[in-house]
Amino acid sequence: MEPTTIVTALTAGLAAVGKGTASQAGQDIYQGLKGLWALIQKKFAGNQKAEMVLAEYEKDPKVWDKPLEAELVEANANQDEEIVQAAQQLMNIINSQQTAMGGDNVSIVEKIGNSGDFSFGDNAQLTNKIN
Repeated sequence: MEPTTIVTALTAGLAAVGKGTASQAGQDIYQGLKGLWALIQKKFAGNQKAEMVLAEYEKDPKVWDKPLEAELVEANANQDEEIVQAAQQLMNIINSQQTAMGGDNVSIVEKIGNSGDFSFGDNAQLTNKIN
């Protein structure tokens, strides 16, 4: 799994939780985010730089997304089956909630290609093309 996918799941989870967690779906998203976050923290344990990047990402995801991606790769977190599954589960929960509410549905598709391409919208796909 590309590290961008994991960061996208974290970002979507943080955004969804930021909207409130009163509903069961909101609680499910929170639990999924909490689980993914804990797995990443465990993977980064003892690596002060990675721990700092994760902490800073929580404060400002837009600024720290690329450094977090780099740390995920360095720690091989993007190859960790538990982390990959947790990221996929979180996105599934978020998509289920979005679909139920009639809102945008974000899917993640990874492709190998020549350039990056991102699109969002109703039932859109987030496509990450890697050189």
